[in-house]
Amino acid sequence: MRTPQTDPAAPRREPETIAAWDFRRGLSGWTPNAGVVRTRLAPDGLAMAVRGPDPFLTSPPLARACGPVAVAVLKIRSTGDPIAQIYHGATFAEARSVSFAVRNDGRWHEVRVVLPALEAGDRIRLDPCHTSGDVGVAYLRLEAHDAA
Repeated sequence: MRTPQTDPAAPRREPETIAAWDFRRGLSGWTPNAGVVRTRLAPDGLAMAVRGPDPFLTSPPLARACGPVAVAVLKIRSTGDPIAQIYHGATFAEARSVSFAVRNDGRWHEVRVVLPALEAGDRIRLDPCHTSGDVGVAYLRLEAHDAA
């Protein structure tokens, strides 16, 4: 039997946005740790001064599950190191994280990060860089996608 996952000609559903945070309007329930030494709201997003080690922001719990494949879409700029990381789950561990490259040229870039399915109540932790730098985040949304 052919399904959208096995038949390339079958229609695929559009991604569904499960959660979205517009940091141009505030922290939206996200909490910075001590590595984020200064936050400032700006018209283009949340501006942060991050000072290592291990600066991060933690989301509020997700109201709905996201899957079978979750994609985090974020608009970010950075002058920190070029590696960022997203942790996911009820608790955070390296095994439940995805590292991704960030252009550290100080300009805005949209980045898409593929994650496994997320459950209601899970949180997202964004480590925008691993060392010191200036970082901005305009938005982050989680999209539910069909399995590949």
